[in-house]
Amino acid sequence: MINIAICDDEKFMSDELSGLLYEFFSPKNIEIKICQFTNGSALLKSNKPLDLIFLDIELLDLDGIVVGRYIREELENRDIQIVYISCKGQYAQQLFKMQPMDFLVKPIL
Repeated sequence: MINIAICDDEKFMSDELSGLLYEFFSPKNIEIKICQFTNGSALLKSNKPLDLIFLDIELLDLDGIVVGRYIREELENRDIQIVYISCKGQYAQQLFKMQPMDFLVKPIL
């Protein structure tokens, strides 16, 4: 089982990404569990074990860069894979220190 979190303040984007993930993993017979969060604070307060986080950069409370930095530096967690998502590509350079797995530009097709 792969435990996945999607943290995006746009519900339709979280739903769209969830659908894409199920479409990708289902034919491979890989079981996934997806939790959706609308803000960084809720994600950080969650006690759910996570393998992969799709993290929007521009959130209403803590931005995705702050959340990623907290996961990597404060929690010292390098095991969780982080994929940043944003409609703006200029953030890519700021993210290298968080060692993201990838960076996706919205809309995700």
